[in-house]
Amino acid sequence: VHDKNGAATARRQFPEFHQNEMGGAFEKWRRAVAAPFLSCTEGLAERVEMTERVFEQIALQVGLNTLKYQEIERNIKKLIKQTSQGFVVDFAKQLDIHVRENAVSLNKITLGNLLHKLDEAKQDGIMPDTTAPAAETLNMSYHVPPLAASEEAEWAAQFEQIVAARNRLIHDFELYYGHEPQAQIVQRLRDEFVAAEAFNQKIVQRLNEVTVQGLNTMIRGLEWYRANLAVISAARAFWQVYAACVREDGWAVWTLVLSKMREQHGETLAALQAEYPQQNITEIVKRVYPNWRFSQEPTPKGSVRVLVQVE
Repeated sequence: VHDKNGAATARRQFPEFHQNEMGGAFEKWRRAVAAPFLSCTEGLAERVEMTERVFEQIALQVGLNTLKYQEIERNIKKLIKQTSQGFVVDFAKQLDIHVRENAVSLNKITLGNLLHKLDEAKQDGIMPDTTAPAAETLNMSYHVPPLAASEEAEWAAQFEQIVAARNRLIHDFELYYGHEPQAQIVQRLRDEFVAAEAFNQKIVQRLNEVTVQGLNTMIRGLEWYRANLAVISAARAFWQVYAACVREDGWAVWTLVLSKMREQHGETLAALQAEYPQQNITEIVKRVYPNWRFSQEPTPKGSVRVLVQVE
């Protein structure tokens, strides 16, 4: 005791204090005078007179529960981001692949607010990146709802229970656990850990399902791209040739376009014709590029020539 008045107060409460400062009297004074300043855990330990072993069990379980709630928070954030994924293949940069994910910012979102973000993620899919010319990029994306409609109510109820248990543990431990016998505190914490782990496993399962559905969507898109590669490649080449041949009125002479295609992109044109060997090139183009417009105009010599507008 450094304060004279404080020392006198302690001696009046515990006369034996000055006789045995290193004995039990000092512990009595510490409890009487310093108890209000003890941490919640230390104060709880003294009130219920925990043994060291039980106190360690509680401290261990508190740590395990806290880590589990943090894991739940991380996995829900992963689930939200995984609902919308995509990638862009830039052919102009030697097949540079840029992976994109749901752009929802979750860095500062706490566990209690993630249910609202899950609800938002039902509709917030990433949009295709249109900043690069379509002729030079392959842009793919998918969106999978984070939860099935039939699961939403059950998830919401369990999620609220988990958040309530987490808040009790982190913010109101002494209030909710301090009045219980030590054995019941350990068991209650263990029960809450089991409930949290069961909910976390549901999150992981749904995360895996969303990932698989998204990847299958991407695979189907890549298979479609591979099956239509000749058509896509030819469209890119046709556009380049058309841009060089187009007149001020927006039309280009079809025979001139075909001539330059054979000259500049012979292999690409041959690959397209190989896909439809029973049809001539004009029939093929009209079939695979239905938005292109064809017309005719008379020539000065009295014949007719075909015109094209590429879209």
